[in-house]
Amino acid sequence: DVKVKNVTGKFQSGSFAVMSKNFLLMKKTGHILSANDLITISIYIVLAIFTGLGFGFFIYMMVLYIFTSLQNSELATELKNYQIYLIPDKPIKKLIAVMLPTFIKVTLIMTISLIIVGIYYQTDFITLIMYLINMIGYICVFMSGSVLTVRILKSRSSRIFENLMRMFIMVVCSLPSVFLTAFVLITGHLNTATLTLISYSSLFMNFVIAVGIIILCQDMMNGRELKSE
Repeated sequence: DVKVKNVTGKFQSGSFAVMSKNFLLMKKTGHILSANDLITISIYIVLAIFTGLGFGFFIYMMVLYIFTSLQNSELATELKNYQIYLIPDKPIKKLIAVMLPTFIKVTLIMTISLIIVGIYYQTDFITLIMYLINMIGYICVFMSGSVLTVRILKSRSSRIFENLMRMFIMVVCSLPSVFLTAFVLITGHLNTATLTLISYSSLFMNFVIAVGIIILCQDMMNGRELKSE
């Protein structure tokens, strides 16, 4: 059973009142930083440090954490909440207001985890920031996958299809880096510059596709597009 706490909060106006409501619910139920989140992240940190698998393994596990945490989030439920469609505000603002609580929660956990492991491995500040930006790119693209699934499948959407859509979008986002990697292997031009280009191309595609999906799906906040035929 979920324990409910007595908390207070300030409500924003317009569509961001929904964001305020969701933050308040997360505080009341302790979902901003839940015990499951702490246990999961602790296990990843312990595995990375004490098994000698290293920082790269931890980054891989954090991508997996982002994927699974969004699966267990209330984002899809909130996207289909009819109350937000009654708010007289721009669709794009309403969509962002629904997405922000989950985005902030996952980003906060990600940042704390990267700092802890980064300090242990004595990772320099610039490298840590780049890893964080890359992780934020994954958060954006995975969340946009959930949004697109609800937009396409409407009220029939399920977690299975959400996961499939996220994986599909992730594959699409990885195509530039895959092509660049293949080019580097064929031509033999493997150096720091090409490795950096491969990393940045994937990151760029993550953000471009995520923003494109959000803009494409903004009209779903009017409500009519989510009714199943």
